Amino acid sequence: MRNTPRHHPTPEQARLIERGLAGVAQFEAEEGAFTEEELAEARALIAADRGDPVDR
Repeated sequence: MRNTPRHHPTPEQARLIERGLAGVAQFEAEEGAFTEEELAEARALIAADRGDPVDR
């Protein structure tokens, strides 16, 4: 279910993306913006979960 640069998300993927973005916006409104360290950690966790190589 990986998206390539030329692949458009399915309607279900688009809904999940929108829900994720809404969740981030809500968190930032309540708690403040994510730090670069928090974003890097989240990217690493997602990459590890997907089996991608992790660049830190």
